Amino acid sequence: MALRCLLMLIVWTICMISDSVFAVEHKLEQVIITTESLKFKEEKEKEPAMIKIFTSQDIEKMNLKDAWDILYHISGITLMKYTGGGIGQARVAIRGQMLHAGANHFAVFLDDVPLNEPGGAGPIFAGQADLNSITPEMIDYVEVIKGPFDIDAGDFNTAAVIKFYTKKYSKKSSITAEGGSYGYARGQASLSNEFLSNFKHFTSIEFKRQDGFADNTDIDYFVNANSNITYGDLNANHTTLSLTAFSYDAKVPTGFGKVYWDGGAWKLAPNDSDGRTKDEARFALNNVWIISPQWKWTNLAWARYWQGTWWEDTHLVWTGSQQREQYQKRNDFGYRSHLDYDTEIWGRYFQAIVGFDFRKDFYDTDQWRTDGHRNRVNKTLGFDGDYIQVASYFKMQMDIVPSVRAYVGLRYDHIRYDVDSEFSDNFKVESNPVSPKGGVTWQATENISFFVQASKGTRTPDPQYANEDGVTTSINYEIGSKGHFLGGRLNYMISGYYTQLKDVNVRETASQKYLFTGDQNVPGVEVELSANVIKPLTLWATFGYNWAEWENPKDVEGKGIVGVDPWDFSLGADYDSGFGIRGRIEYITNGRQWMNSNYDRREPKTYQIINLLLMYNPMKNLEIFLKANNLLDERYCTWPAYDFYRPEPGINFTGGLKLSF
Repeated sequence: MALRCLLMLIVWTICMISDSVFAVEHKLEQVIITTESLKFKEEKEKEPAMIKIFTSQDIEKMNLKDAWDILYHISGITLMKYTGGGIGQARVAIRGQMLHAGANHFAVFLDDVPLNEPGGAGPIFAGQADLNSITPEMIDYVEVIKGPFDIDAGDFNTAAVIKFYTKKYSKKSSITAEGGSYGYARGQASLSNEFLSNFKHFTSIEFKRQDGFADNTDIDYFVNANSNITYGDLNANHTTLSLTAFSYDAKVPTGFGKVYWDGGAWKLAPNDSDGRTKDEARFALNNVWIISPQWKWTNLAWARYWQGTWWEDTHLVWTGSQQREQYQKRNDFGYRSHLDYDTEIWGRYFQAIVGFDFRKDFYDTDQWRTDGHRNRVNKTLGFDGDYIQVASYFKMQMDIVPSVRAYVGLRYDHIRYDVDSEFSDNFKVESNPVSPKGGVTWQATENISFFVQASKGTRTPDPQYANEDGVTTSINYEIGSKGHFLGGRLNYMISGYYTQLKDVNVRETASQKYLFTGDQNVPGVEVELSANVIKPLTLWATFGYNWAEWENPKDVEGKGIVGVDPWDFSLGADYDSGFGIRGRIEYITNGRQWMNSNYDRREPKTYQIINLLLMYNPMKNLEIFLKANNLLDERYCTWPAYDFYRPEPGINFTGGLKLSF
């Protein structure tokens, strides 16, 4: 194994130092960046928060397989792919906020359409966001805002918000084909052009499959199609119609079954398996109206429908062997509108935004016990959920003096959440949370700025598991600095924060009951660095650490857990010769350690992985790539606190080619 790792490193090094042999000049495709988007990025990075923006060029360098992989490259995030094989939802812990609560502390948007699902079969599923419909090739840029700072995120945003924006047009179309270990195969086509003089479109079609790296981790089929059709000028008035349809059938190991390594392969406890099918269709219509150079009005309407099944054959510690099947269908539609005023007052920047949000989500969930042949025996669960959100918000920022910018915002939500159950009492929660935001950025020098901010976010949980107030509140205080040196070739962001969550509900491991644990206090620190000191080589590193402390939950030994300290650290290097050779090497480590009420630290759960990427352009429109993942052959799970959770594959390889035209 050590020999294979060494061989790969040698090959990569030889390719990096031999770029002078190749005379094929190569430039990354220059995606059309409008004047509006450049201004957005410049002004957004001045806001008093840890904000990370990934462009399509950044994503191309990473050679990602799915949208979730972006999160590995952000400080302060621990990711557990909820279902193996890259299918289904994922759990995200950001700044210590998760603990069996799905992704419900982390708001997710696609072209400003909310993806978090308000409810499901309990709080484990409530709030999760399915990103399978987002193909990496279709992403224009990604915006990640840490803390509950973003004013238009609303419900689910107590820890952060991530916003994916898709391409509306590109000068090039492309076809990608790749395959690799464990029967992995993927095909993707991106098509874009102009038609009828004032219309543009960008369409992405994706297919993938996988035999699986462990029992029941295969993808039988996955098909995903997205299309954006735009009428008008992207720099002026325009209307975009977005259409999405995707479907998949996958098998994965169940979350509660024992997964173990037998020395040759990942294995499951007998009869432990899990499967998912899903079919979804989504429609969105977005209109941008430039009223004047200072005024812009944006209106967005969307609707989506999906249905899916989830089946499980498992042995649970607290219930014994069981087989069950769950069916869920969901209808979700809404409308968002905001009016932007952007100008200068006495030569100083000024912006004001007023917005309105409406969302209605209703779903139907049924569950049955089944026999060994998946025949339904008796119904064990049945409920309908109805979620309504109406919100208004206001944001203003301006330069108080040329070097100091102040930011204030206020959001008001009215949320009503009803659950009608066939087997128990009906549940209802109604909340009216108010979320103020405020902060200041000081541009100390031309290259260095400091910021301080305080913000409040809220989350209205599933009423079956809500506390008396029906709201989990997050209050965040943060101070940090951003800057660059050497003409932008050396960049940094650093932040220290203290977050307090009020009225958090957490599952007690032994009994599977949900407790209202009061407050959770989370201090932490994050650092992100990048350096392009030597022209063809860019070095980068991220680090995040926090200490999350609770009051009541118990560990498996019955002792009260007072805290957990997750950490993440990654570093790497990107190489671009300018003559057709590009490469990337990255090291990622993640860990988590519990401490009980006697302050006895349990053995930390960590993993360390090294990934290697090599790309070569023998001609301008052809790219050949090879990626080696997990070169250390680490047997790990993406959520390292639980070594019986979803395993990730050992050393594996993928390769393919991309043709642009």
